[in-house]
This record gives sequence, C-alpha cells and structure tokens, in this order.
Amino acid sequence: MEYAKNILDEVKSIAGKAEKTGFVEDARQYTNGILIGAVAGLMFGYFKRYNLIMSGLLGGVAGGLVSKGISMIKKDDDE
Repeated sequence: MEYAKNILDEVKSIAGKAEKTGFVEDARQYTNGILIGAVAGLMFGYFKRYNLIMSGLLGGVAGGLVSKGISMIKKDDDE
C-alpha cells in the first residue's frame, strides 16, 4: 500500500511539473497561429485567384512562425 502511495505522489509531482512548463499552452498558441494563418492564406489565395493549397500552406507556416515569435517575446518579458 505504501508503494502505491509513493507512485501516486511521483505521478502528481510529474504532472505538476508538466503544467508549470506550459507545453500545452505553447502548443495551443502555435496551433491557433497556424489555423489563423492558414485561413488568412486561403482567403488571400481565393480573392487573388492564386493556388489555394499553396496559399493555405504558406499562410499556415507564416502564422505558426509569428505565433512562435510572439510567445518567445512573452517568455522573455516574463523572465
């Protein structure tokens, strides 16, 4: 019984560390940036009559890079 309690305490401490690192929050921000960029790229491609697939891909890459840059600036400000 004591062994099971020790394992449970270790799992709780690992879960607490995972929440503190903010990996899930970073992944959510990157995903939002990619989706917003892809939609903007698709709209741009549609209205300019460009290839929609390439416009969406390039917009998604640009959105992901911008969201990564913003999150890096936020992390620098927090430190």
